[in-house]
Amino acid sequence: MRTTHVGGIAALAVGTAGLVVLWYCRRRRVEDVEEVLRTEFGTVWLQVSTKKGLNERLLGKWLKARGIGLGEMIPYLRGDNGGLAMEPSRVPSAGTGLFATRKFAEGDLICVYRGTKRPLSEVRLLPMEARDYLMGGFGLLWHLDARTHTECKARYINDILAERGHNVTFVKVKPDFCAKCVALRDIQPGEELYAKYGSSYWTCRGVVAPYIEDVEN
Repeated sequence: MRTTHVGGIAALAVGTAGLVVLWYCRRRRVEDVEEVLRTEFGTVWLQVSTKKGLNERLLGKWLKARGIGLGEMIPYLRGDNGGLAMEPSRVPSAGTGLFATRKFAEGDLICVYRGTKRPLSEVRLLPMEARDYLMGGFGLLWHLDARTHTECKARYINDILAERGHNVTFVKVKPDFCAKCVALRDIQPGEELYAKYGSSYWTCRGVVAPYIEDVEN
């Protein structure tokens, strides 16, 4: 499907996320919005009218609700901004881990944990080995499951199971039912990313976490 330039009367977008991308492209004077959407997100886009333009106040509210800045918008929608690689984890028997291939500063958005929204009724029927990628903290009746979402880089972040050494944390974004992975300190190239899964996660597996604080799971 073809579209006009950004200054024209039509562009491709889907929901609020699409409008945000369109606004970003207009501000940066990107002309081929369709190409940006296709290469950045690889999904099916719908044609919408842009005669009235976009409300910058609405965009500000959208960003604030997700705790991100304008520069983090594209990485947030994509799921990451590069600089990551999946390699064998340094944690024994943990399988694959996620490593930094460039420097990240404290507070940087590194990637986003996304998956399938599962009701508690389904989660209760899952065997323990199928619960490794479940994330809670979205209300009592819902969990986020990234088990089959192998494209989600955040799912490869392991827990080092130590009192210290964790360099990232997950911050829930309830409006989008996902979680941001944010750097707790400066991270250097070659470092593996470690996040706390929470004591309840390990208790269900017969392991006592060496840290006191819990994480919503």
